[in-house]
Amino acid sequence: MSTTFGIYPRTQKIPAFAQVLELTTTEIFRRLKRLKIHHDIRLFYAIRSADENSIVVPSPKDPFVWPDNTYLWFGIEGVDGGTDGYFETTDDLTREVWNDYFALPQFARRKEIALECLSVGHYWSFRRSMGQLGVTNLFYGILSGCIARLTDGLIMSDDSAWEWTKMPYTGDEFLAEYFVPDRTDNPEYRDWAERCLAGLSEDLAG
Repeated sequence: MSTTFGIYPRTQKIPAFAQVLELTTTEIFRRLKRLKIHHDIRLFYAIRSADENSIVVPSPKDPFVWPDNTYLWFGIEGVDGGTDGYFETTDDLTREVWNDYFALPQFARRKEIALECLSVGHYWSFRRSMGQLGVTNLFYGILSGCIARLTDGLIMSDDSAWEWTKMPYTGDEFLAEYFVPDRTDNPEYRDWAERCLAGLSEDLAG
Protein backbone atom coordinates (compact mmCIF):
# COMPACT_ATOMS: atom_id res chain seq x y z
CA MET A 1 0.00 0.00 0.00
CA SER A 2 1.15 3.54 -0.71
CA THR A 3 -0.25 7.04 -0.39
CA THR A 4 0.05 9.96 -2.79
CA PHE A 5 -0.30 13.72 -2.81
CA GLY A 6 -1.31 15.46 -6.04
CA ILE A 7 -0.20 19.08 -6.36
CA TYR A 8 -2.21 21.12 -8.86
CA PRO A 9 -0.62 24.48 -9.80
CA ARG A 10 -2.66 27.61 -10.30
CA THR A 11 0.03 29.27 -12.41
CA GLN A 12 1.73 28.22 -15.62
CA LYS A 13 5.10 29.36 -14.29
CA ILE A 14 7.10 26.30 -13.24
CA PRO A 15 9.55 26.72 -10.34
CA ALA A 16 13.19 25.69 -10.68
CA PHE A 17 14.62 22.70 -8.84
CA ALA A 18 16.60 25.17 -6.71
CA GLN A 19 13.41 26.92 -5.57
CA VAL A 20 11.76 23.66 -4.55
CA LEU A 21 14.92 22.48 -2.80
CA GLU A 22 15.45 25.74 -0.93
CA LEU A 23 11.89 26.14 0.31
CA THR A 24 11.54 22.48 1.28
CA THR A 25 14.81 22.58 3.22
CA THR A 26 13.71 25.78 4.98
CA GLU A 27 10.37 24.29 5.96
CA ILE A 28 11.92 21.07 7.25
CA PHE A 29 14.41 23.03 9.36
CA ARG A 30 11.55 25.15 10.69
CA ARG A 31 9.63 22.03 11.70
CA LEU A 32 12.67 20.39 13.29
CA LYS A 33 13.42 23.57 15.24
CA ARG A 34 9.88 23.58 16.60
CA LEU A 35 10.53 20.02 17.81
CA LYS A 36 13.89 21.11 19.31
CA ILE A 37 15.77 18.82 16.94
CA HIS A 38 19.04 20.33 15.78
CA HIS A 39 20.32 18.24 12.91
CA ASP A 40 21.84 19.34 9.62
CA ILE A 41 20.09 17.83 6.62
CA ARG A 42 20.78 17.84 2.91
CA LEU A 43 18.23 16.87 0.30
CA PHE A 44 19.05 15.02 -2.90
CA TYR A 45 17.17 14.31 -6.09
CA ALA A 46 17.67 12.48 -9.37
CA ILE A 47 15.55 11.72 -12.41
CA ARG A 48 15.41 7.99 -13.06
CA SER A 49 14.10 6.13 -16.08
CA ALA A 50 11.32 3.62 -15.58
CA ASP A 51 13.70 0.76 -16.45
CA GLU A 52 16.31 2.15 -14.00
CA ASN A 53 18.96 2.24 -16.77
CA SER A 54 19.31 6.02 -16.64
CA ILE A 55 19.90 8.35 -13.69
CA VAL A 56 20.23 12.09 -14.33
CA VAL A 57 20.78 14.84 -11.78
CA PRO A 58 19.26 18.01 -13.25
CA SER A 59 20.79 21.43 -12.76
CA PRO A 60 19.29 23.46 -9.91
CA LYS A 61 18.39 26.06 -12.53
CA ASP A 62 16.31 23.59 -14.55
CA PRO A 63 12.52 23.79 -14.36
CA PHE A 64 10.92 21.29 -12.00
CA VAL A 65 9.69 18.91 -14.74
CA TRP A 66 10.74 15.53 -16.16
CA PRO A 67 9.54 13.19 -18.94
CA ASP A 68 6.54 10.92 -18.44
CA ASN A 69 8.66 7.77 -18.83
CA THR A 70 10.76 8.78 -15.83
CA TYR A 71 10.27 9.62 -12.17
CA LEU A 72 11.99 11.88 -9.70
CA TRP A 73 13.57 10.22 -6.68
CA PHE A 74 13.80 12.72 -3.82
CA GLY A 75 15.12 12.12 -0.33
CA ILE A 76 17.37 13.11 2.56
CA GLU A 77 21.05 12.27 2.39
CA GLY A 78 22.02 9.55 4.87
CA VAL A 79 18.41 8.46 5.39
CA ASP A 80 17.10 5.25 3.85
CA GLY A 81 14.18 5.60 1.48
CA GLY A 82 12.58 8.58 -0.18
CA THR A 83 9.63 9.61 -2.31
CA ASP A 84 9.03 9.07 -6.01
CA GLY A 85 7.50 11.94 -7.93
CA TYR A 86 5.75 12.21 -11.29
CA PHE A 87 4.99 15.11 -13.62
CA GLU A 88 1.51 14.40 -14.93
CA THR A 89 -0.80 15.67 -17.66
CA THR A 90 -4.24 16.76 -16.50
CA ASP A 91 -6.34 14.41 -18.64
CA ASP A 92 -10.08 13.93 -18.96
CA LEU A 93 -10.16 11.24 -16.28
CA THR A 94 -8.51 13.57 -13.79
CA ARG A 95 -11.07 16.28 -14.54
CA GLU A 96 -13.92 13.76 -14.16
CA VAL A 97 -12.65 12.77 -10.71
CA TRP A 98 -12.56 16.39 -9.62
CA ASN A 99 -16.01 17.04 -11.09
CA ASP A 100 -17.39 14.20 -8.99
CA TYR A 101 -15.74 15.60 -5.88
CA PHE A 102 -17.20 19.07 -6.47
CA ALA A 103 -20.51 17.61 -5.22
CA LEU A 104 -18.91 17.49 -1.75
CA PRO A 105 -19.04 20.71 0.32
CA GLN A 106 -15.32 20.55 1.10
CA PHE A 107 -14.51 20.60 -2.62
CA ALA A 108 -17.32 22.93 -3.66
CA ARG A 109 -15.84 25.73 -1.55
CA ARG A 110 -12.69 25.56 -3.67
CA LYS A 111 -14.31 24.89 -7.03
CA GLU A 112 -13.33 28.19 -8.67
CA ILE A 113 -9.68 27.86 -7.68
CA ALA A 114 -9.62 24.15 -8.55
CA LEU A 115 -10.95 24.82 -12.04
CA GLU A 116 -8.15 27.35 -12.56
CA CYS A 117 -5.66 24.71 -11.44
CA LEU A 118 -7.11 22.05 -13.72
CA SER A 119 -6.96 24.43 -16.68
CA VAL A 120 -3.17 24.72 -16.31
CA GLY A 121 -2.86 21.25 -17.83
CA HIS A 122 -0.28 19.59 -15.59
CA TYR A 123 0.31 18.60 -11.99
CA TRP A 124 2.81 16.77 -9.81
CA SER A 125 2.28 13.69 -7.67
CA PHE A 126 4.52 12.32 -4.92
CA ARG A 127 4.14 8.84 -3.53
CA ARG A 128 5.08 7.38 -0.16
CA SER A 129 5.44 3.61 -0.11
CA MET A 130 4.74 1.57 3.00
CA GLY A 131 7.56 1.01 5.47
CA GLN A 132 9.16 4.43 5.09
CA LEU A 133 10.81 6.09 8.07
CA GLY A 134 8.87 8.72 9.96
CA VAL A 135 11.14 11.49 8.72
CA THR A 136 10.36 10.51 5.11
CA ASN A 137 6.65 10.56 5.88
CA LEU A 138 7.11 14.11 7.12
CA PHE A 139 9.39 15.09 4.25
CA TYR A 140 7.19 14.09 1.33
CA GLY A 141 4.27 16.03 2.76
CA ILE A 142 6.36 19.15 3.34
CA LEU A 143 7.77 18.82 -0.19
CA SER A 144 4.23 18.67 -1.58
CA GLY A 145 3.16 21.67 0.47
CA CYS A 146 6.14 23.69 -0.75
CA ILE A 147 5.38 22.96 -4.41
CA ALA A 148 1.79 24.06 -3.84
CA ARG A 149 2.98 27.27 -2.18
CA LEU A 150 5.40 28.03 -5.02
CA THR A 151 2.69 27.51 -7.64
CA ASP A 152 -0.24 29.02 -5.70
CA GLY A 153 -1.90 25.65 -6.12
CA LEU A 154 -3.93 23.01 -4.30
CA ILE A 155 -3.03 19.67 -2.73
CA MET A 156 -5.38 16.73 -2.98
CA SER A 157 -5.22 13.11 -1.88
CA ASP A 158 -8.01 10.56 -1.89
CA ASP A 159 -5.97 7.59 -0.65
CA SER A 160 -5.66 8.51 3.04
CA ALA A 161 -2.36 10.38 2.80
CA TRP A 162 -3.85 12.94 5.21
CA GLU A 163 -7.24 14.21 6.34
CA TRP A 164 -9.76 13.67 3.59
CA THR A 165 -12.36 15.97 5.15
CA LYS A 166 -10.03 18.97 4.71
CA MET A 167 -9.04 18.29 1.10
CA PRO A 168 -8.15 20.14 -1.01
CA TYR A 169 -5.63 22.26 0.87
CA THR A 170 -3.73 25.34 -0.21
CA GLY A 171 0.02 25.10 0.27
CA ASP A 172 0.01 27.38 3.31
CA GLU A 173 -2.86 25.52 4.94
CA PHE A 174 -1.19 22.19 4.39
CA LEU A 175 2.20 23.27 5.73
CA ALA A 176 0.48 24.59 8.84
CA GLU A 177 -1.40 21.35 9.52
CA TYR A 178 0.39 18.34 8.05
CA PHE A 179 1.98 16.23 10.79
CA VAL A 180 1.05 18.81 13.45
CA PRO A 181 -0.77 16.62 15.98
CA ASP A 182 -2.72 19.39 17.69
CA ARG A 183 -4.06 20.62 14.34
CA THR A 184 -6.04 17.45 13.64
CA ASP A 185 -9.11 16.10 15.40
CA ASN A 186 -8.67 12.71 13.75
CA PRO A 187 -7.18 10.35 16.37
CA GLU A 188 -5.61 8.02 13.78
CA TYR A 189 -3.68 10.79 12.03
CA ARG A 190 -2.75 12.40 15.33
CA ASP A 191 -1.36 9.13 16.68
CA TRP A 192 0.51 8.39 13.44
CA ALA A 193 2.08 11.85 13.39
CA GLU A 194 3.07 11.64 17.05
CA ARG A 195 4.74 8.26 16.57
CA CYS A 196 6.65 9.41 13.51
CA LEU A 197 7.75 12.67 15.10
CA ALA A 198 8.96 10.86 18.21
CA GLY A 199 11.42 8.90 16.10
CA LEU A 200 12.81 11.75 13.99
CA SER A 201 16.08 12.15 15.89
CA GLU A 202 16.81 8.44 15.54
CA ASP A 203 15.88 8.47 11.84
CA LEU A 204 18.22 11.37 11.13
CA ALA A 205 21.04 9.81 13.11
CA GLY A 206 21.00 6.84 10.76
